[in-house]
Amino acid sequence: MIEFAVQSPAMPDIEDFVTLEKAAADSRVNYTVYWIRRLCQEGKIEAKKIGEGTRGQWLVYLPSLIEYVTKMDDLGTKKHRPD
Repeated sequence: MIEFAVQSPAMPDIEDFVTLEKAAADSRVNYTVYWIRRLCQEGKIEAKKIGEGTRGQWLVYLPSLIEYVTKMDDLGTKKHRPD
């Protein structure tokens, strides 16, 4: 009998998804709720929108946000220069 190992892509832990308010309150994040929402809308960080329209709620994958913040901090003023 031949068995196949099925590998599924790693699913993020649901506990790592937080509301915009909790993401902004994290001590490692120095962004406002407004700015984090904008990053979600532009697809710059991993997030899911629950619901539709203006009543929808963004859930942010916190490790993705922290990675983005770290990257931007490391780039400093270089992030504003054209390549």
